Parts: sequence; structure tokens; C-alpha cells
Amino acid sequence: MYLASFLSEFNTDLPGSDMTSSSPCVWLFPGQGSQAVGMGARLLKGYPSAERTFELAEDLSGQPILKAMLRGPETALAQTELLQPTLVALSCVYVDLMREAGISPHLVAGHSLGELPALYAADVLQLEDVLRLAVRRGQLMSQGPAGGMMSVKYCEQSLLEELIAKTEEGIVCLANINAPTQLIVSGDEAGLAALADRISQASGETQRLNVSGAWHSPLVGGAAYEFSKSLSLTDFADASCDVAMSSTARISTNGEMIKNTMLRQMSSPVLWHQTIDLIWGEGYRKYYEVGPGKVLKGLMRRIVPISEAYAFSGLETGTTLKHLLKQLTSRSGEVTS
Repeated sequence: MYLASFLSEFNTDLPGSDMTSSSPCVWLFPGQGSQAVGMGARLLKGYPSAERTFELAEDLSGQPILKAMLRGPETALAQTELLQPTLVALSCVYVDLMREAGISPHLVAGHSLGELPALYAADVLQLEDVLRLAVRRGQLMSQGPAGGMMSVKYCEQSLLEELIAKTEEGIVCLANINAPTQLIVSGDEAGLAALADRISQASGETQRLNVSGAWHSPLVGGAAYEFSKSLSLTDFADASCDVAMSSTARISTNGEMIKNTMLRQMSSPVLWHQTIDLIWGEGYRKYYEVGPGKVLKGLMRRIVPISEAYAFSGLETGTTLKHLLKQLTSRSGEVTS
């Protein structure tokens, strides 16, 4: 298989890990922005059956997903139309690996795009459906309307909301409440420029993000409507575990309720801070970041008080992956009757 030619250079040894605790766990799924060239290489080397998922994603998207993911260049991987099905496919493979290793979630949550593989993990969506939706979402987002997104620092949420309310030069809104110190706004060019001036006058700082549109805002209503057509034609089963929806910060297991929430997700703000507060309030203290990078781990540190104790494992970095693969090997060697 052509996958082998990409993986031959990835021979890094993986450290061990302890995943023996049976306490209830939460699976968190990152979205766009967590990617890096070479992600998934160690996983594919130790779990070759994952190639089937990527082949399906390539068939559905017509994109060279494996090549871009493993070889890059970064500019190619960052293209929304290719990146979104790539990230979703990778997270779904991690879901399959964890299931085969005997680990199941008690609750799942996804950040923006990450809600699609989260619904796969909760058995709400089938693999082909979730990949097809990721392909369609990426296509629509790559054709996004004029405008963009901007991160905001050194400005409390209450003050930012006041400044947004005073900005009449264009359209601008709060798009992502990721953590107390990480807020993101979306808008058209006039609105973003005017808001940036007001934030600067209030001693805050802003930085434009390299994205293709004003996502999670009313400006993407057209794309959201088109995506809702695909969602409407997709079967949503009741969840096998709790699902915390990051556009409402509410927990549900009802397939129809989850579907109705997803219909509005693309144009609704991401309430990640509130979602983590909700999950924390339910008593969960064990978390897995089921995807590349450690973006969500970083946000967790900003949300949860430093005095609180919890366990957080990333699957793309650190010791967890090797232990999962060892557990899988051990289980496959068990004799059943």
C-alpha cells in the first residue's frame, strides 16, 4: 500500500503511559487550528487498519488527504476544503482505536468542527455520514463570504460585549468564548476594523486570524443553510453516552435534539468556556483530547482553577498512544470461546 512510503521515516519510539484508571472519562475533540504536518503518522504506523478510513475520506472528498497530512506542505494542509475532512477522519480513527482498546466515553464534546467526530464517538452518526458531512462543511467554508475573525486579548468579555454593541460601522459579533482569556470575534472588514480601534483604545490587543470567513456569525447564514440541507438528509441516532453541545453548553442524548442543535451550529457562537464549566460541574475529572495537538488541553488550563486536580491525556502527543496500541495488541491476543 502506498501508505508505507509515507510512514517509513517515522520511527520515533513512543514513551509509555498509564491508562489503567476506570473512572468516568470525557472525550474532547479539537477543531480547525489543531493541525500540523505529520499528524497521525505514529498512529498509522502502529494501527494500519486506519488507512481504510482515510481512503474513504479521500474517495468522498476527492482530496489527497494522506499525502497532505503526512507530507504537507503546510499551505496545502491548511486549505479548509482539505483540512476539515482530514481532521475529522483522524479523530474518527482515534475513536476506533480507543474502542478496540476497550475504552469508552461517558461524555463527549467537540469544539466547532470537532462536534462531528464527537457524534461519531457517541454513535449518533455513522462513519460514512460523518465524513460526508465534514467534506460538505469544508467545501462550504472554503467558499465563505467576505470578512474574517479576530482574537482579542486583555479585554474582559463584559467590556468586549459593550464595545461590540457600540460598533455600528459594520457587522461584528462574539464568535468563540474559548476561555476567560481567549475570545474571538467575527465580522465584515468594516466592523472588525472599527472594533479593533475601540479595543486598542481600551488597552486591549487584537490579531486577525488566518481563516476563510466570518465563521460562527450571521454572515455565514447562506453556508449554514446549505449545510443544514445535508444535515437534514442524515440520520441522527440517540447517543450511547452524554453529548455536551458547544453551541448551547447543554447536554443531551436525544438524536433529534442534537440534530436540531447542529442545524444552527455553523452560525452560532462556540461556547467552549461554558461547555467545560458544565462538564466540570458534572464531576468529570478525566479527559482525553481525541485528535491532533493539545489546543484543548491549553484551554482547559485557562478555564479550570489551578488548585483543582484532574487528568488530561492527549492522543497525538505524550505517552498515551503507545499504551493504547499495547492494549490493542494485548486484547487481540486474548483467547475467546
